[in-house]
Amino acid sequence: MRRISLPFLMVAIAICAGCDSGSSSESVAWQHSEDPVTTAGIAFAVGSVAHLPDDEIDVGVPIATIVVAGDGVYFTEDEDPDDDTLPTSGEQELLFAGRDGDVVRTGVEVLVGTTRASPDGRYLAALDMESGEEDAFGTPQAALVVWDLAEGKEIIRSTDATGDPAEDDFADLYPELEMQISTITDDGLTLRAAGIWTYDFATGKAQEIGIGDLPPRPTSSLVNPDSPWRIDHEGTGQLLLGPDGAQVAPQADSTRLELRAWLDQDTAYGLLRGAQTEVMTCDVPSGRCEALAGTAGERVVLPNGLPISGFDLRPPQQ
Repeated sequence: MRRISLPFLMVAIAICAGCDSGSSSESVAWQHSEDPVTTAGIAFAVGSVAHLPDDEIDVGVPIATIVVAGDGVYFTEDEDPDDDTLPTSGEQELLFAGRDGDVVRTGVEVLVGTTRASPDGRYLAALDMESGEEDAFGTPQAALVVWDLAEGKEIIRSTDATGDPAEDDFADLYPELEMQISTITDDGLTLRAAGIWTYDFATGKAQEIGIGDLPPRPTSSLVNPDSPWRIDHEGTGQLLLGPDGAQVAPQADSTRLELRAWLDQDTAYGLLRGAQTEVMTCDVPSGRCEALAGTAGERVVLPNGLPISGFDLRPPQQ
């Protein structure tokens, strides 16, 4: 059963006691960070537990998508945990949980998979699918929303890249666009929707750009987009190839290790296969590898924005 923070409810009730009937009773406490969690390192979720680099948060419900930001984790729920797939499309409410695990409803219906956090955890971004102006058929216009969690406020709400309610049928348009936040940094983000748009966090400025204005990005997840390193090939027996001809052998059983992609400029991740396969990370230039405790034989959810956002390592059902 989903747990809702009692202090959150009490605050909301107290605030609402003096409100008129047209006022909202929703708290915005989830937008404000006072004690940020660590964002450096790999985070993942298994079942209802979010594993952070230096903490664990049990949110009480199965996690489908997750990002680490502010004082905890922002996530969507896996409403059918017994099926074989995680939800990758549609709309769900964005939820928040801090270190105590109490779940707070944000009231924001997001496009599943579009929630992103800046590397430093200060900025949270998502596509809000429910609060915009409706088209002629009653479908709301999507909006890119960015929250500055350090300041506790919404800093961007933009419909520049999401069509025109006077002209478009959003129910037809949005699946064709495959809208996504393709990159996010500590300074801004890039949104792919009706065109390609960049947004600056400091100024809130939006700018449409052409495909040729984007910095080149590798087409293979084996190539590190942020450094000269790459994984030399798919499968086992891999080397990590770096600048000036560097070749690093990962310090793991090469007959079982299959690195798949890059977490950041120094860390590759993938699988160590065995009786119970588990997620493994390997660092460059040291070659040191480490298995992620708690991932063996589980369905593992990785943060939105990584080239591979999770692994289903559960044994086949008999």
